[in-house]
Amino acid sequence: FKLPEITTAQGDLSRTLQLYAAAMEDCTNAIRLTPKDADAYDNRGWAYFHLGKAETARGHIEKAADLYEKAIEDYTHAIKLNPEHPYAYRNRANAKFRLGNLLSGNH
Repeated sequence: FKLPEITTAQGDLSRTLQLYAAAMEDCTNAIRLTPKDADAYDNRGWAYFHLGKAETARGHIEKAADLYEKAIEDYTHAIKLNPEHPYAYRNRANAKFRLGNLLSGNH
């Protein structure tokens, strides 16, 4: 793993453990390292939500949704260029799964 991935995973773990202030800090660090990290925006949004900051949460969750949608488009394009690329299929499926969970509020 690279440092941004570890930081994002740490934020996800903090959110799962209901350590929302720590999750916000972890995800903020992840976003600093990788500004297009949809998972970090997703986790930070839900951390804000659980801390009673719904409007701030909404902005982060919408940003995550936009990034997931862009990733789906990019992976679809990659598949058109190389239909034999297994990672493009896997990553597109992961982005669709994460977007579906985000839009359904399944966190």
